Amino acid sequence: MKTEKTKVHFTDSYLINPSNPICLNLIGAGGTGSKVLTALLEMNHSLIELGHAGLQVRLWDDDIVTTANLGRQRFAESETGLYKS
Repeated sequence: MKTEKTKVHFTDSYLINPSNPICLNLIGAGGTGSKVLTALLEMNHSLIELGHAGLQVRLWDDDIVTTANLGRQRFAESETGLYKS
């Protein structure tokens, strides 16, 4: 008796061969959000190089960059005082 189930993975064709970039909303650009944003940037570059339409990312964060953010988040000293988004 076969007890193992057949593995099936469903992916909408819109995600495989989109005519427009896939839209994403990223809430927060702090410690975790800034790293997620960097990963999305890298994924977007790879997708475009492979002929995919890529990603369109909207970043939502009303916080301001402080000097405390510089060591652990993806911001430069010249961005201190600017909104994270």
